[in-house]
Amino acid sequence: MPEQNSFQSLDDESIPDHEHLLANEPAESCDQEIELEPPIFSDESIRQQTTRSWVDGADCLSVSARVVIPAGADREVVHIPIQPAFATVPDVEAFVISGADMRIRVTHRQKFGLRLELVLAKPSSEAAESIIEIVSLSKQKETTCQLRQEAA
Repeated sequence: MPEQNSFQSLDDESIPDHEHLLANEPAESCDQEIELEPPIFSDESIRQQTTRSWVDGADCLSVSARVVIPAGADREVVHIPIQPAFATVPDVEAFVISGADMRIRVTHRQKFGLRLELVLAKPSSEAAESIIEIVSLSKQKETTCQLRQEAA
């Protein structure tokens, strides 16, 4: 069965019981509809949500963003700053969560930021809006101490 992601509204009064995950048991509510767009974007004033974490020895930056391509245009360039800068140039994946049909190209990757080009499948006479997700991972550089330990 394919892995599914779900987001719970911040307004929910109940907190789900996750003990079934530890026991390898299926969740009782597997037949719920899956909401792909994070609920934070139901507020039209929210433009971007950024989370930075440490995952399996790598610095991980996850960005969800609302992007708008103006009416009549077929592309838009988005810049994502990384501050503090990563230790290494990151690996990057970007995809559309919801909204207009568009392609995302990562055109530039640096320790301090990313540049993405969003291209609509076909130009529109109206502004095109989408929610996109960008995940960038920077592996930690090996230090002299780590190299000496491996050689021993």
